[in-house]
Amino acid sequence: MELTEPTDENHEKLLVNFQADIAFSRDKIKNANIDSHKLYSEPICLVVSKNHRLKKKI
Repeated sequence: MELTEPTDENHEKLLVNFQADIAFSRDKIKNANIDSHKLYSEPICLVVSKNHRLKKKI
């Protein structure tokens, strides 16, 4: 077993060329030869200091 960390763009290429058996990606891969399923979803938070200019907008 070998663990690699390719960029999301390379997942599709590795899977189609049988260079990887599975991949974890942030986005669903849109390729007729690849089956992908959403496993998990999590909220995203913006974190800023109390004095940050974006604090006024949230």
